[in-house]
This record gives sequence, C-alpha cells and structure tokens, in this order.
Amino acid sequence: MTTPTITVALDPLVTSKAAIRWAVREAARRRANLRITMPVAYDDEGPQTAAKLAGSADAELLVVAGPAPDVDELVMRSYCPIVIVPDREATPDRRRSVRSRQPPDPRPVVVGAGPATEPEVLAFAFAEAADRRAGLLAVRTWNEPLIDLARMLSDPVDRWDEADEQNREDLAQQLSVGRLAYPDVPLEQLAVNDHCADKLADLADHAQLLVLGRPARGALLNGLAASPAITLARHVPCPVVIVPPLGQVRTSWWPRRPVGLADLRG
Repeated sequence: MTTPTITVALDPLVTSKAAIRWAVREAARRRANLRITMPVAYDDEGPQTAAKLAGSADAELLVVAGPAPDVDELVMRSYCPIVIVPDREATPDRRRSVRSRQPPDPRPVVVGAGPATEPEVLAFAFAEAADRRAGLLAVRTWNEPLIDLARMLSDPVDRWDEADEQNREDLAQQLSVGRLAYPDVPLEQLAVNDHCADKLADLADHAQLLVLGRPARGALLNGLAASPAITLARHVPCPVVIVPPLGQVRTSWWPRRPVGLADLRG
C-alpha cells in the first residue's frame, strides 16, 4: 500500500509556521509522508501557483498558510483537498498524544452542508470526525428574502415555518448515508436562517476543522459575489478544508453545473 503524502506549499509573502506545525501533526496522525515546497521565483500565474498545484497532484492534502496570495486560484484548481491554516491556529492546552484513547481535542469538526454540497464533502467530514474522535456539526443555512418576519402576519410566519422545516428535513436526508457509515460519530445538525459565511465563521471560531465543498459558480460569478468557501479561505477562522468534486479539475469562468439561488446566497 502506498504511503500518502501531505504537501505543504510555503510562500515567502505569508507566515507559514502554523501551517507547518499543523501539517506535521496531521502527517503523524495519518502516518503520511510530509513534503515541504518553497517557490523560488514568480511566474505568470502568481507566486508559483503552478508549482503548488503540481504538488497537489499526487498528495492526499495540500496545506497552505492563510490567506496565501493565490488562495482563490488554489481553492478552485487544487487536485486534492486543500487546507488553509490561519497564522495563529488556536489549539486547546492538552498533554495527551494523538494516539491516546481519549479525544485530544474536544472541539467539533464543522461541515457546511448546502443543498448542492457534493456527497464526497460530507464523506470527508464524517471520516475526519471519526479519525479525530470528534463530534461533527453539520450546518445548513437558508435565506428567503420574500419571507419577512418583521411583518407579523400569518402568511409570512407560515412560510417561514415551512422553509425552516423543509431545510431541516433536507439536511437530515443529506446526512443519512454518513450516519449509517459512521454510527459512532456524534452528529449535531443545525439548519438556520442566516448568511452562510457569517454563520460558519462564528461556528469555526470554536471548531478544530471547517470542511467545505469547492465553489461551483465559476470565476465570473465569484468575481461578482464571492462564494462562502472563497470568503472563508480568504479570512481563515480555523483550518479550512476545501474538498474538490470527483473527476478532473475543470478551470472555467462559467459554473460547472447549473447554479440556482441557493448557490448565490452567501
């Protein structure tokens, strides 16, 4: 069996100590090889973006310090899950090793579970929570601008209740496969009427890992309104993992699938 590799892509423009420390711990936990790369020159794509992407081609994880100058490009084009680590990663005071039978980190893994989140994103989050012996908090945010609770009329209230109940049911259904595959993972579900990036940032302040899917809206729509994944990668609240969809990397200004209102609400 081939030993997995974790690639740390350093950048001279940002502090990388926290990213290296995180990658070292992660390599020990996964029993993986650790590869550290440093760009020596700049190319047309930015601070050796092409070299960083090449380092993700055969890696299990690509780790970068956050926010790297080319974080948007790396999030959209990495061949493997990319981890953006904040400069000052908050870790609880603990003396137990990663191999201890007791959970070394009481904080949960948080996953953003939108209506269009791919199954591989949720599978990654469940696997991480299981390996870390941590709880998993799955978050679905929704926002219906046509429902105004400030107008205390029966129709808006009923519609709000319907939307809230439907999102809770959809989230439970979305997580059903993961529940079966990882029955020992403590799972908490949260469906809330809120802005996605803001809510996930608040929750990530008390999480050991935030797992998100790669944005599907394409570079054009991301330029008009950044997706929650891009927003959180630029302003890293905790180590953030962006999981790419299965298949070949597709670089385009256009969405990789039909985009609805749920994709555009941040």
